[in-house]
Amino acid sequence: MLSIAWRTLRRQPGVLLGAFLMIVIGSGLINAFAVIQHSATHAEAPVERYSATPVVAGGAAGLFTPDAVKRVRELPSVREVVPELTFTAIVLDEHGQPVLPLTGIAQFGHAVTSAKLTPFALREGRWPAGPDEVLLDRER
Repeated sequence: MLSIAWRTLRRQPGVLLGAFLMIVIGSGLINAFAVIQHSATHAEAPVERYSATPVVAGGAAGLFTPDAVKRVRELPSVREVVPELTFTAIVLDEHGQPVLPLTGIAQFGHAVTSAKLTPFALREGRWPAGPDEVLLDRER
């Protein structure tokens, strides 16, 4: 069997080069996918939203259950607990079409109760007063 391999290499040296290149390219792709997977599973929310907050706590994958919020609220050294609710939000016009393109811009909504966690201020208009009202930020 070894003699067949040596004869093949002598007659067709490109086979060895091709196999070597495929191994290198395959290894590179596997490493690239591993980096992408690691980046996706360990991504964290940007902290500028919480820059006005002295302490931020989060659970597994950034989630805190209502029971965990209740337990933290009951701790004697905790003054206030403000849970954050973040959700995908797409603003639609009167025809039901998205106002902003659906790609390239992250479109999230947050509960108004968590506004005190942020350094942002209301400059125009008023805070939402009911479940059918929203507050929009300005485009940069």
